[in-house]
Amino acid sequence: MMITIFLLLSFTISITTAQQSTSSQASNPCMKNSDCVQGVCDTNKTTSSCICNRGWTFSRDGFQRCTYQQKSKLAAFLLSFFTGGLGADWFYLSVGNGGYIAAGVFKLLTLGGLGIWWLVDWIRVLTNSFLDGQGVALLEWTP
Repeated sequence: MMITIFLLLSFTISITTAQQSTSSQASNPCMKNSDCVQGVCDTNKTTSSCICNRGWTFSRDGFQRCTYQQKSKLAAFLLSFFTGGLGADWFYLSVGNGGYIAAGVFKLLTLGGLGIWWLVDWIRVLTNSFLDGQGVALLEWTP
């Protein structure tokens, strides 16, 4: 029963965050590279758009500017592996998301769901199914 609650809480928080992050963003064409902040303005005859640098993605403010820095998959993996039983991985990935913080506290109080939740989160990080608190995929660990 406890294991089912851990898994449902974990996946429900991730699915809710992913649904929030897929909302459409308003088009905001760039004119020069500085308009993209952490990216390059790609223009052609009819359209222009920002191409974000590695590790950066569009913010959720409705403008297509590269202002949101992705969380590292390597850091999430190491935190999950070594301190996952204390919920450190959820705190790292929370980015202010109350659901992730609550899950981290719950995981801390149950010592990683007696090891089960720790193992599930570790696998989720390795299989790219663990999003950060804003619903953004983790930055791959290849340079």
